[in-house]
Parts: sequence; C-alpha cells; structure tokens
Amino acid sequence: MTPAEWPHGRAEIEALLRGRRLEQVPPSTDNALALIARARLHLATAEAVAPTDPDIGMDALHDANRKALEAVLLDQGLRTTRDGGHTAPYEAAKAQLRTSARTARPELFVYEVVRRLRHGADYASYEVHLTASDVGDDLADSHALVEICSRLVGSMPAFRPDPAR
Repeated sequence: MTPAEWPHGRAEIEALLRGRRLEQVPPSTDNALALIARARLHLATAEAVAPTDPDIGMDALHDANRKALEAVLLDQGLRTTRDGGHTAPYEAAKAQLRTSARTARPELFVYEVVRRLRHGADYASYEVHLTASDVGDDLADSHALVEICSRLVGSMPAFRPDPAR
C-alpha cells in the first residue's frame, strides 16, 4: 500500500510522529496479540476487584483499553512515546477509525471516559470517589473496544511515512 492509499488518519499519524508522541518500530502482530491477551486479562481483573477496590478496577479498565489501542498501533509499526502518554493512542485510533462522515467510532469513547475517571481518582486531589458501579458502567464498552482492536490486529497495513512530506 502506498502512502496515498493509506486508510484514514495519515495526516494525524504523521503529526503525532513529528511531535514525537508516536515513534516507528518494527511491526509485530505477535506482540500485538500478546497485548490483546493482557488487555482481556485486565478486563477480568477489573470485574473481579470492582466490588472491593473500584480504584484498582478503573485502573485495570484503563490498562485494558490502552493496551488494546497500543496493540493496533504496534501491529502497524507504531508505538506511543513518553511524550504521547495516555492520550496519543486514543488520538491515533480516533483518526484511523473514523467513518466516512469523519466521526470516530462510538466504541472509542470509553477510552477517554475511563482515562478521565482514572485520572480524577488517582491525581486530581482525590476529588473523584469511584464505586463498583462506575467500573461496571464502563466494563461492557471496554470489552467492546478490546474486541474491536483484536479484530483489527493483523488487518491494518504497516505504516510507512509519506516521503513527499
């Protein structure tokens, strides 16, 4: 696939690369599938611990969602850098998985919801007090996100920068 034929999001991915929020690495479907397996394990952990420790349950949901998006990137030969933090995987996925109407898939929204809840509980002066139902509210959507990502692994081409840019 030539750069001009690349699926949605080329400009956004290249901007993330230029901004050093993403970096190129060798594509690895095997490592991507391992991340998907870990994401599924984190979903099970979230469900198991939510009744007694909802903060850890939300952490596990966030880790599951992040690893699922990172798996899609890794399969394409992309990886989030320290500067990219926990927002670059979402930005990359949102750019690549938009529909023809230029809207992101609704399944992606759970990533940002969980990330913000987790951040609020962990870092925002402990202003957010999570409950088991908070974790439960986002569990099904997180499962859907991980499954979408698992289907994408192996189906998206490796990213090649556009030499004209």
